[in-house]
Amino acid sequence: MLLATAGAAFAEEAPAEEAAPAPQSPAPSADGRVIYDGAFFARFAPQTANDMVARVPGFTLDEGDDRRGFSGAVGNVLIDGRRPSAKSQSLSSILSRIPASQVAHIELIRDAADTADAAGQSTLVNVVRTPSGGSGVWEAEVQGTEGPRYMPRGEASWSGRFGQLDYSVGASHYSEYRPLDGGRTVRDSAGGLIQRRDDITPRTYFEDSANGDMTFPLAGGSLRVNGQIAYWDFQTVLWSPSFNPAGAPTDDFVFDFHEREQTEEVGFNFDRSFGRVNLELIGLATRRNYNTDESTAFRDEAGAFLGELAQVRRNESGETILRGTLSWPLAPYARFDIGGEAAFNSLDAGLALTEDLGAGPVPVPLPSANVLVEEERAEAFATLVVRPSPRWTIDATLAGETSTLTQTGDTNLETELAYIKPSIQATRRIGARNQVRVRFYRDVDQLDFGDFVSAAGLADDIVFGGNPNLRPETSWRLEAAGDWRYGGDGAISLRAYRHWLEDASDVVPVGPPGMQFDAPGNIGDGWLQGLELNATIPLGFLLPHSRLTLTAVTEESEVTDPATGRPRDISGWRQSRVEGNFRQDLTAQKLAWGIFFYKEAENVTYRLNELDTYEEGPFVDLWVETTAVPNVKIRVYGANLTANDFVRERRFFTPDRNGALDRVEERRRNFGPLWGVRISGTL
Repeated sequence: MLLATAGAAFAEEAPAEEAAPAPQSPAPSADGRVIYDGAFFARFAPQTANDMVARVPGFTLDEGDDRRGFSGAVGNVLIDGRRPSAKSQSLSSILSRIPASQVAHIELIRDAADTADAAGQSTLVNVVRTPSGGSGVWEAEVQGTEGPRYMPRGEASWSGRFGQLDYSVGASHYSEYRPLDGGRTVRDSAGGLIQRRDDITPRTYFEDSANGDMTFPLAGGSLRVNGQIAYWDFQTVLWSPSFNPAGAPTDDFVFDFHEREQTEEVGFNFDRSFGRVNLELIGLATRRNYNTDESTAFRDEAGAFLGELAQVRRNESGETILRGTLSWPLAPYARFDIGGEAAFNSLDAGLALTEDLGAGPVPVPLPSANVLVEEERAEAFATLVVRPSPRWTIDATLAGETSTLTQTGDTNLETELAYIKPSIQATRRIGARNQVRVRFYRDVDQLDFGDFVSAAGLADDIVFGGNPNLRPETSWRLEAAGDWRYGGDGAISLRAYRHWLEDASDVVPVGPPGMQFDAPGNIGDGWLQGLELNATIPLGFLLPHSRLTLTAVTEESEVTDPATGRPRDISGWRQSRVEGNFRQDLTAQKLAWGIFFYKEAENVTYRLNELDTYEEGPFVDLWVETTAVPNVKIRVYGANLTANDFVRERRFFTPDRNGALDRVEERRRNFGPLWGVRISGTL
């Protein structure tokens, strides 16, 4: 998890260059947006738009999720009123390429009904840029781990203008090393020790990318074109010697794993007004080439070869989207949008699995391992936004989609899908800065084409089956939320929600009796409900110029287990998580410091004959930052200071989970504390 949370832990934050007055309460605009100008962010000395968005009170960046289509999958950030026409690039990386000097102000849009590009989100921010260009940002970092080993990172971008052409270019390099060492024990059903293993597993990851975009007038409107090419590479070797209860060596295995992916993406966004009507066209094309080579070699206690499993995977995937929207005002307090979207997705998956027992590699067939999956999808939608009074907003949408899913190769199957997706949201403003809202809608999850394809998990001795009969999970969702603002930057947002699930996605057994294995599948109806809190709490009464940002989520779910017939949670679902960021700005000393905390509850995956429980954290990080050098930030940090274990427990049953407990395997690993120095500046 720290690979994902470390970036959040070290979000770009900086103390002010000089003492700043207490922030003033931002005034809401006539349509309810809360506007934060440059003066609000000055005490943090932001260098990029990402620095500024991270400081918007009560707002949490959403990088996007698995909803089908373009608008629901690209997060909750607008740039100059439009969503970035990109899916392979994270919002935080896009924002990090926009210098803070080019941000005029940031708008917090809380009812999301006054913009045609807000579908799928109830809260967004709009980064409004200045018309000026000709500036850049850069960053250089080195991170150390136990060993020690030091890994470099860096990125730079430049934004400029040439006549009526606005442009930006950027490049980045990222690397990390994680010696995720530990061990595991295997015990019988009575708790007696059967076996102990040591796990020695260094892990290395590299990622490089180059990107650019340009905006210019075209055909009476404005065209923005953007593109990126990226490549990442991950390698690990796991050596796992085994010992009997007396401590004598018994055998070992070596797992060698190498995966890499190259992605190319190009997108465009065209806007033009025809009188009162506005046209927006979005196009996006993404191509990915993913490859893995892995093997597990087994040896006895004397080091003699026992056998080897080897697997090669070659996957080529693509996504092409074209979306158009017409929007026009019907009256001073009403707006109507109509549009459509067409998409083509594909995955060409190839796999070769072999077993060598000493006489040479022998192919091992897996069902649904070599498959071409293609989906053609079309969607139409209409939205009506009405403001019956200055305090009320009603947002109603009716969308419908149809798609054809085709599988050829090891599986030959064609599936027709169709869904109606209504949505209605009511928002009520309370006072000048507060609001409540209620939304009821139907949602359709995006299919992961990799779930149609079988593969072997060599390190875990598991076959991940492909399921050709998989369908998208759908749900009816009810959400109620409140947003309250107080003081200069205090904010509390609370959201309660309930999802009624149909065709719930989980793990199901596939294959004939006696030869079954686990695969993604649909297990009928279920439900999920939860409560989410986002808060920005000024703590000046405890420490001057300090504040705490907090995100806490608690959830519960229920589906019917296909193996036991009993109710249980959704596989792999975390019931709770909490994330906190404390920071204090010592403005006179041009210094800031902070603490990051993250913890999530354990999650359980329910396989055919196994309960797989995983837990990690808590993670605690500490950083100190200075802006004593003009136009430069210097940050020193320590991450994973508590060095908690990554814990995985696998409970095996015979012949399946309806039977008796056979054995229990517990694995504990830890990559230890991390430390680093980051220097960034403006050009």
